[in-house]
Amino acid sequence: MAKEYTRNVKVLGPIPALGELLLHDDFSDINRWTKTDGGGDDVFRRDIGQSLNSLPSLRLKSRTTSADTGDEIGASLGLHLLPSQEVSIIWTFLGITWARFDTAIFGATWQSGPEDYAVGIRYTHATPAWAYLNSGGTYTNISGMDELLEDSVWHRLSMSFNFNTSEYIQTAINHESHTLADIAIGSTTQELDVRFQPTLSLKTVGANPVEMYVDSVLIHSL
Repeated sequence: MAKEYTRNVKVLGPIPALGELLLHDDFSDINRWTKTDGGGDDVFRRDIGQSLNSLPSLRLKSRTTSADTGDEIGASLGLHLLPSQEVSIIWTFLGITWARFDTAIFGATWQSGPEDYAVGIRYTHATPAWAYLNSGGTYTNISGMDELLEDSVWHRLSMSFNFNTSEYIQTAINHESHTLADIAIGSTTQELDVRFQPTLSLKTVGANPVEMYVDSVLIHSL
């Protein structure tokens, strides 16, 4: 029997008109992505159980058997290109039960000359709080950014930054945008074998698995 998939939609707002589209990944080829962390009976696959545009999404679910606090699962995409100047990454995603999440981190790492850099926007559900990865390698809460994500609803997060100045520009969740202008981006000790790498990391708050669907990842120049 065919399974009817749901299309729960938060008022995401339109994808902003930006510059050149550098990547539109709709997970038609999941082999481009690498699972990070995880183990046991976790799930990392294409799935139409939740779909925004009638196309497969990337489904991530941490282990169910022997699930424990602090279990993690994530994904990364290695790209052998380095966008010039200013760039934006837009994630469209859905969390099944946010109360099971400790954190969800949307980020990117890249190589520029002898240095490797990292950016990140972290969502902590219990607070709720949104934070950026600072130049010291820890997270700083974003003042006034406190949107609580709803279960089984599509959300859209954007994050933009400047490669040339190694600074953030802004971030936005659904309709709510926040400036991060002039905030420095830090270098990372991670040794990269690709030029640019979007990353996603999910962590449990208790002994139940976290589960997320990612509909698409877009990268634009600004």
